[in-house]
Amino acid sequence: MQSKIFLTLSFIFILGGFSLIRQSSGQKIEEKFVFCDIGQGDGFVYITSGGSQIVFDSGPGVKITNCLDRIMPFGDRKIEAMLLTHPQQDHMQGQINVFENFQVERVFYTGVMASSQVFNEWLRLANAEKAQIVNLKRGDEVTAGAATFEVLWPPEEDEKVWKEEPPDDLNESSYVVRLDEGKFCAYLTGDVPKEIMALLVTKPCQLLKVGHHGSKTATDSFVVGKVLPKIAVIQVGANNRFGHPNGEALTALSQVGAKILRNDINGDIEVLFNAENGEIRYKTQKN
Repeated sequence: MQSKIFLTLSFIFILGGFSLIRQSSGQKIEEKFVFCDIGQGDGFVYITSGGSQIVFDSGPGVKITNCLDRIMPFGDRKIEAMLLTHPQQDHMQGQINVFENFQVERVFYTGVMASSQVFNEWLRLANAEKAQIVNLKRGDEVTAGAATFEVLWPPEEDEKVWKEEPPDDLNESSYVVRLDEGKFCAYLTGDVPKEIMALLVTKPCQLLKVGHHGSKTATDSFVVGKVLPKIAVIQVGANNRFGHPNGEALTALSQVGAKILRNDINGDIEVLFNAENGEIRYKTQKN
């Protein structure tokens, strides 16, 4: 069994940024995202070339754990970091099972609370895990290997207000994060409305994790025209009652020539990239 041996693993606050550093033995692996087929919700993993995992959301149920078991090396039960975009069941319920089955070292969330049993259990387990809990805000950066994740939303002033009184629509408080590494970048969205997303896109990126499962409230031709993605991933469950993804969002993506990948059709979706030249490719696997 090949095990990952780390020499240094820490978050260091430097100029508003957090650094996740991992050095491991064994063969270097390619950097990639795995957008897990977890039903009607969001749940994906970023894997660094050194073998660290950052889990974003989790979807409902326990399918995120099954996905992690498929993609992580045998015997590896350590998650270097886990991020929750916002406290709704379709983004967070599976993280409860992750806490129960893995050692989670760092937890990122906005600090915005929800009055739900699922959130209460999530928060209890996050504290019981004795993970380092960090409330990121706009302008904070997390580095993982050679990649930098910049938090674009929400701003600190809104987080302060929402910690005292959450917004009527928790989607407004969702993290939006952009990964930058060399000539590659990716927008990683939660469920923020398109009016907010339109303000955050400052440059085209090869990869777009489409907001709010392809809802028309999160994706339109203006947003897509600014991102100009080569690959657009929609995390959505089959025959969902919301009618996701919306036809207008699909049309907008098609008009810019994006390759549209959907969990309900494609299963697990791997997106691999080359930071030196910006090339991007994908693999899919129905389970």
